Amino acid sequence: MNLIYQYWDGDITPEVSAGVDAMAAYARRIGVEYRFEQNTNYLATRNYTTNGHDHFFGALKPLLEYEFDDYDTIMFADVDIFPITDDNIFDTFTREVGMVPEPFLDEMRPITRERFEHWKTFHQYIRENLNAGVCLYSKELRRKVRDWYNLPEYINHMRTIKVNEYFLTDQPFLQQLFYGNDADIQLLGQEWNSHVFDEYWEQYGAWRVKRHDYRTPDTKFIHCRLEHGALKEFINELRYQ
Repeated sequence: MNLIYQYWDGDITPEVSAGVDAMAAYARRIGVEYRFEQNTNYLATRNYTTNGHDHFFGALKPLLEYEFDDYDTIMFADVDIFPITDDNIFDTFTREVGMVPEPFLDEMRPITRERFEHWKTFHQYIRENLNAGVCLYSKELRRKVRDWYNLPEYINHMRTIKVNEYFLTDQPFLQQLFYGNDADIQLLGQEWNSHVFDEYWEQYGAWRVKRHDYRTPDTKFIHCRLEHGALKEFINELRYQ
């Protein structure tokens, strides 16, 4: 049996509910189990804190915990992933880890690329920049990861070299974990994690914004990385499509 797992640490907003409802409905359509958990405070159960970024790491629970061992493949998905397909993502998965590369690094402000390249100098085995919003994990991979797990060491090192706070979150951590241990990574197609997000920056005393929309006619999962009112508006648009 396969499983889709999601969590949220914090209050359940209408936007979170919309994402959870959409993914639960998708799980029913493709015939897999679905689990959503609120306020897992997962790192606290492992007697560890990142001092500010703990809420990102509930994503590790289905990867590390023995209670998930009966499942064959587990898909973790952020709650802002909206399926718009009946195609079964599990049918595409044949290796140990499945993730979608981020295609937009060079289309953002140069400082974004510069920060990534600085971080990468400490992890030169990194190849593609992978997004952790959708991750597929085989049973064999999950057993291996228990020996690879190095979050305290990773966070301490990132603080020592003083990288941008983004690199203290789950996505960079997972990339160094998988690439650094030579996991068999399957690069899933962009249709399984098509991003829509706004890039903000301050210029000449005013805030600027650029909308990045990577949806195509083949899109199956939309990753709505939008803030507050923009996300609410986008979700309402999806409901009427």
